[in-house]
Amino acid sequence: MPASMRLDAALPTTTCTPGSTCGCGITVTVDDSACENIRQPHPWQSNAWALDYNRRTLIEGLNGQIRYQKLKIDRGFIRMRGLAATAWLLAAQLAGYNAVHLHAWHTSRHRPDPWQQHLREVADNRPLDRYTRTRGRRAPPVVDDADTKTKEH
Repeated sequence: MPASMRLDAALPTTTCTPGSTCGCGITVTVDDSACENIRQPHPWQSNAWALDYNRRTLIEGLNGQIRYQKLKIDRGFIRMRGLAATAWLLAAQLAGYNAVHLHAWHTSRHRPDPWQQHLREVADNRPLDRYTRTRGRRAPPVVDDADTKTKEH
């Protein structure tokens, strides 16, 4: 621990000696044209900043859904060697996810699916899979009364 940190808390923590020239009391200003590529374009917490930040939040949420909730893309998801093969298979998987996601968006809003309209198919009014899926016990098998009567005789 430096000696300056062992002094009173009201004294500054520095290695400068009193009376010598140092950079402790100098105010540094940076011109706006310096490092423009990393500058924040909008003032912090303004409306424009909030719109940009919300867009980023939505994208991060979508990445989380794709990676952990919907597709579960993780190490070993695509078992092909090579960057080109992995990129093609991942692109096909994401295109399929987009088609399912758009279908769910239109179905939940009671709108016709644009792919079905484009292909002139009959509208699919079945409920979405996630609403009909159950995780409980299986129902007991249905026993027909006519079958039990014939087996008893």
